[in-house]
Amino acid sequence: MDIERNGYNLNMDRLYSVTETLKILSISRSNLYGLTKDGKIASVKLGSRTLFKESELSRFIESLNDGRKE
Repeated sequence: MDIERNGYNLNMDRLYSVTETLKILSISRSNLYGLTKDGKIASVKLGSRTLFKESELSRFIESLNDGRKE
């Protein structure tokens, strides 16, 4: 999503909460935190909230698809 603010064009990713991310990936909370700790999914801290960029979730899902042998 592109947003213009004070003359700057910002390319903004949608941010998902932990709960939303769990639903999107269909995994447990401990599994998500393990993936984050292992560096497989990057998170963003906004105050005390942990959020996940849409592009990061897409990248992670694609990496799962790339690892499959057909």
